[in-house]
Amino acid sequence: MKTYFYLLVLVSILLISCSKKENTPTGSSDDNPIVDNSTIDNVNAANGDISAAIDANDKIHVSYFSFNLGLKYATNKSGSWVTTMIHPENISTTMSVYNDIAVDGSGFVHIVYNVVGQTITDTSAIMYATNKSGTWIKTKIAYSVGSSLSGCGIAVTSTGKVHITYGNDGTDLLYTNNLSGAWSSPARIGSYWANVRPRLALDASNNVYVAYEHGGEGTLHLQTITSTGTLSSNNIIVGVPSSGDDKGWSPDIAINKTNGSVLIPYWNYDDKHLNIYNNGVIAKIDSLANWTEAGIATDVNGKAYISYTNLSTSELYLTRNKTGALVAEKLPVSVKSKSSNVVVESTGKIDIIYCANGANALKIISK
Repeated sequence: MKTYFYLLVLVSILLISCSKKENTPTGSSDDNPIVDNSTIDNVNAANGDISAAIDANDKIHVSYFSFNLGLKYATNKSGSWVTTMIHPENISTTMSVYNDIAVDGSGFVHIVYNVVGQTITDTSAIMYATNKSGTWIKTKIAYSVGSSLSGCGIAVTSTGKVHITYGNDGTDLLYTNNLSGAWSSPARIGSYWANVRPRLALDASNNVYVAYEHGGEGTLHLQTITSTGTLSSNNIIVGVPSSGDDKGWSPDIAINKTNGSVLIPYWNYDDKHLNIYNNGVIAKIDSLANWTEAGIATDVNGKAYISYTNLSTSELYLTRNKTGALVAEKLPVSVKSKSSNVVVESTGKIDIIYCANGANALKIISK
């Protein structure tokens, strides 16, 4: 009997030990273990936007800058990760840090990105690439000789109609679309500063929402555009013009699918906080000394999921409001880049794409 009792105690100790190893890390928002941490591409992806989208079949699509190589695209549509070079660098052009990606209802991919000329005689351009015809087709949306253009953002309807914003060489933030089949004449939204990263989202009626920092003001703006491509309201949601504010850096944007409210995470340079704007209410996510470019996604229940990096500690975080309040979870990886992104599958599985410290490889961690 004593032997049997001791055996039970030993088994219990082993089970407890194993369960601790399977727990989520300190700061976790629930008890679900990390289920995957795999490599997308073994390239130096430490610089530039990491942009991600998910299709109706829960397949993930990622665009990213591969240092000294060019703009690449990766997907797990076939099961394993497959990468494609979209725009290789050459002697006259290099890739900028800016890109954004979207997927339409048929699963076709749409990418906007920036190409930078190497000399004053080379051409810089805002490029649009899509595989809608079965092969990758690239279109020059805007160009400039001898000067650079700035960041860009994209949103695509379920039928494949495209909305794009970008910064020209005159510090103007412009908007164009192909709703009619041809690209519309650019419409000026506002001004930008050197590191603008506009981001777009569509509501259930295909109205467009653009989040961007107005460079001349240091304020965070929300531009609304009708589903037919007409500029509507443009509101300052953070900051005061001519006050010396410098608040709305690197926003991302998502729509709450249950009530249509707009959610915008952004980094506030003035107080070094990562904040989120949620339908008129601003909440602090974290205090971060270093600039971060957060990503946001929402699920069918309207819950928000935000990924961000803390470069002071090389940490990757997932924040969500699944239970009501925002709760942050530190993920067990080490990061290199200020950029990360997140998508949420229909099953509730969360996928965070990031650049791993050390190898600088593009990786995905899921839970």
